[in-house]
Amino acid sequence: MIVRGTTPILIFTVENDIDLSQIEACWITLRVNPKNANKKDITYTLDQMTVKPEDHEIDLRLPQTDTLQLTATSCQIQIRLKLTDGRAFASLVIEEPVEKVLNAGVI
Repeated sequence: MIVRGTTPILIFTVENDIDLSQIEACWITLRVNPKNANKKDITYTLDQMTVKPEDHEIDLRLPQTDTLQLTATSCQIQIRLKLTDGRAFASLVIEEPVEKVLNAGVI
């Protein structure tokens, strides 16, 4: 669950056969309002993430300004990555609940 106006960390655990020390590129995309015809996406790149090869994890801390853009129902999330050997991977689209905040704004 994501609460609007907070700075949650998204943690993605990848399969053991994917060597995260060989990442060439990675993107994490959030669809702000999946139910709206005018779909707006926020995409993060590898330089904004923390890669932990030993734990098979990729972490991303979302900034308040971005979580405030999310619709207080749900958002969709997907991670894609490419390894130096040319293999490319994508997660299934994850539907994540988004909770409202009563006093919206950056604190």
